Amino acid sequence: MSDFDIFNLGSDIDEPTELPDWQEFSGSKAANTEVMYKEVLARRDEIRKQLDNGVNLKGKAKQIVKSEIAKSVGRNADYLSKREFPSLSQFIEWTNKQLAQIDPAKGTVKPTGGLTVAELKNKVSKLEERLKSKNVEDLINNRVIGQFGVLKQENIKLSAENTDLTYQIAEQKSNNLALSREVARLQEQIIELHKLVRDLGGNPESAPTFTRIK
Repeated sequence: MSDFDIFNLGSDIDEPTELPDWQEFSGSKAANTEVMYKEVLARRDEIRKQLDNGVNLKGKAKQIVKSEIAKSVGRNADYLSKREFPSLSQFIEWTNKQLAQIDPAKGTVKPTGGLTVAELKNKVSKLEERLKSKNVEDLINNRVIGQFGVLKQENIKLSAENTDLTYQIAEQKSNNLALSREVARLQEQIIELHKLVRDLGGNPESAPTFTRIK
């Protein structure tokens, strides 16, 4: 068993009540070692917290970087070396190996396209507002029926954007039940908006078809 297994990376991380029995915690380097050691624990816990919340960390964002730890005591990147701090260096390497094996928890993992579920919902909401503005408010407030061709083109463009969003949502159907309800509500509102446009004498594009995510 590793000397560092007492500092496990389970979901409940308990802060050790005593400092490890390392040579660095004695002599002239003791104070700096303690500061850096506690900084390592703090960054380890922050990384684990983000992983537990579903953040898909990559590269250095999922690692404890020695040069950044050295900055916590106002030293340069080469200060925290294996020669000067053998046990602390080994602990950092061991911790990084453990962190590398942890997958983000389900919840806010970003889907294809780099957007979270919340961000997709927000984009759908903004698209809904744009559809209302372009298809109804401009037509009613300005009374410019001749501009309907321009509005129709904008509606086609917005419908294409909405379809693209729907494909992204479909890829996340395992945890996007709430988002599917939002899309269904948007579909109903688009149909209502088109009906309003027809009532005003227009000939809107047929409402886009959405597939409910099961």
